[in-house]
Amino acid sequence: MLGNRESYFEALDEVKNICKVKFGDKVCSVYVGGSVARGDFVPGRSDIDLYVVLKSNKVQHKIQMELEKIKSKEKPISVAYTTKKEVIGGQSFLGSGFEYNNFIREGKLIYGQEIKERIPKPTREEEIKTADQCLKFFEANYKDYEEEVIGRYFSATFRTFCIVLSGKGIYVSSKKDVVTVCNKRFKARKLLNEKINVIYDLWLTWGREKLTQQQVCTLIKACDDIMPLIFDLWESKELNLEPL
Repeated sequence: MLGNRESYFEALDEVKNICKVKFGDKVCSVYVGGSVARGDFVPGRSDIDLYVVLKSNKVQHKIQMELEKIKSKEKPISVAYTTKKEVIGGQSFLGSGFEYNNFIREGKLIYGQEIKERIPKPTREEEIKTADQCLKFFEANYKDYEEEVIGRYFSATFRTFCIVLSGKGIYVSSKKDVVTVCNKRFKARKLLNEKINVIYDLWLTWGREKLTQQQVCTLIKACDDIMPLIFDLWESKELNLEPL
């Protein structure tokens, strides 16, 4: 488990060293995303989200095995793989609506060559289609998170909200920004604001200390309550929003 900020940076150094020593130019690029890239991560709670761009998918299994060794040391690393060919051809997940905008804005290169400018920008129609597909998946599966760790509740809720916002042309990824947008742009949706504020407050608490059983119950209830509200926001096609 990574208990302090320095240990996160050490884990990134370990990833860079593996790529450099064992794979060289077979790995085109490695980016870190999410809260670690932004710098607002919570030690011991936040995952390290890595995006690995390979020269060829032939080496994916080998590098996967190497990075799994880091994860086996109780380091919360999540890795997504793609190839340079997929990136340039617009077939990579990095070019999908929700992922594209956050990756371009926040993805931080830690190894290899910069490839952001080579990713075709999705059209608004493609962004909306991607958001709709993702939301249908989450709507069908989000309750599966109930059997996993507390962090998955937060992740499922805020990621779903981010996808909805991306479909409306609002590109945010940090939990704080999601709450700010919700409070300012959807004031009339009082229950939605109430629930997202409760969940965010619990997130902040969880960053400082272990949640009590009562707080865990409150989190589960709030997450279950807010999901239909988030999906309703998507279905409303509410696009005429007040400027921030």
